[in-house]
Amino acid sequence: MEKEKKPVYKKWWFWVIVIIVLLVIVSTGSSKEQPKTTLTSGSENNSTENTTQTTTETKKYSIGEIYQDSTKAIKYVSVDENFTGYSKYADVKDGYKIVKADFEAENLGTSDFYFSAYDFDCYADGYDCESFYSVDDSGFSSTLSNGKKAKGAVYFQVPSNAQSISIEFNINTFTGEKVEFIVK
Repeated sequence: MEKEKKPVYKKWWFWVIVIIVLLVIVSTGSSKEQPKTTLTSGSENNSTENTTQTTTETKKYSIGEIYQDSTKAIKYVSVDENFTGYSKYADVKDGYKIVKADFEAENLGTSDFYFSAYDFDCYADGYDCESFYSVDDSGFSSTLSNGKKAKGAVYFQVPSNAQSISIEFNINTFTGEKVEFIVK
């Protein structure tokens, strides 16, 4: 009497191989190269510079540059390092100033994209800075359908003597992927 053979999918080593292949696919998918696009004035062409990024390196952008992937584009429009247009009743700590940064987002994907002031964090000399809400247009949030755009400003209270200031945008909550917009 001949012994029956188990199908391949019922063998333990088959599932080990499947898990390894899935892990390789997931890890290579999250470290893909992202294009860095710089916008120019209306009649000029957009220039694209490809940069290789690792999963631990944060992509950095300056004023006028755009972070773009297959689902969204975030443009760093402008920054005011010494913003004073806040409420006269606002409580700004001694030795601190208000930084305002303007952004524009566009949904390039097929599903809705949520764009909110709460997806931004600020760091001065490596330290976390508090959000500042004593301004009429602070705390914006928009749910954008495909092809739709929104603008918003974020405000942070930072030490007046800070040597470096950057604002991070959380691209993906699940992976922790972020991009960094350089203020100073």
